[in-house]
Amino acid sequence: MIPFDPNALPVTGEVQQVADAVWRIVAPNPGPLTGPGTNTYVIGRERPVVIDPGCDEPAHLSRVLGIAGGRIERILCTHSHPDHSPGASWLREITGARVLGLAQRFRRAAVGLGLQLPASPTPIQPVILGSESAALDASHALRARGLWVPAIRPPTAPRRLRRRRGEGPRAPRSWGRSGTVGDPRT
Repeated sequence: MIPFDPNALPVTGEVQQVADAVWRIVAPNPGPLTGPGTNTYVIGRERPVVIDPGCDEPAHLSRVLGIAGGRIERILCTHSHPDHSPGASWLREITGARVLGLAQRFRRAAVGLGLQLPASPTPIQPVILGSESAALDASHALRARGLWVPAIRPPTAPRRLRRRRGEGPRAPRSWGRSGTVGDPRT
């Protein structure tokens, strides 16, 4: 086991083994929200998985691919912000790895529950149900399928806006006429 050093701060471009068969590669995209850069992880030796491949920057992606031994089994993007997922396309093209994201899993579960979803390629998947009870019912049904998607309702969603939101896609009648189910990333 690699000892934990609370004083070891990530450095842009740095590759650090943080545990047995777990490496952190800090992407070269420093900023107020990323600190020294997005943390990209490679997990495993035989069938490596990459978590949050980061920005589409050749030197960074080459480091990731090198740590993975030139092969990647899966790429997991926790969300599609430009600091976390653009590198997934290049890594997929080079390795043939499958890219997994929570938005696809959410969409499959929501459609399985009869929710109507507008086309949205991002992790933000709006589901407008109209009433608090409908949003809570949908949230509980998704939770039973292993997805924590909290209902967004007053006071987060102002009551006066709820009527306009109610004009969007509808849930099954058994869930009521209209509320909003939240961003599946949270």
